[in-house]
Amino acid sequence: MPLTVREVTQTALKLLGRGGNRGNIDENRESKYFATAPTVCDSLQAELLICEGYDFDTLPLPPTLTSLDNVLTVSDMTARRVMVQGMARDFAAFDEDVNKVSFFGIKYENAKNQMSPTALNIVDSLGLLTDLNI
Repeated sequence: MPLTVREVTQTALKLLGRGGNRGNIDENRESKYFATAPTVCDSLQAELLICEGYDFDTLPLPPTLTSLDNVLTVSDMTARRVMVQGMARDFAAFDEDVNKVSFFGIKYENAKNQMSPTALNIVDSLGLLTDLNI
């Protein structure tokens, strides 16, 4: 089942240690994060869709994320492995916690850089690959 903004927000907050003794996230106590989560997710999703190889020229634009119950367009694996790191980074920035911003920023960039699109359509418009018999 596709992940929602709420689910990745909860995971990101757990990474930041915001869960209680049992790891439960109190949405009332963490309301500042939940209020901004759709916007943060929407921004990260646009970046991560490019990394997944989403073709914005031929495919329709994904819907803008506006609520916690919106379903993400990025794959569940990307959301669980990469997006949560970016959200943790951004939430740490809200708290002005430079150590966590740095830590999660590095984790996000490393995870993002390990992504590879499933297929790339390379167009040799200059004819440079013709001699290579590719």
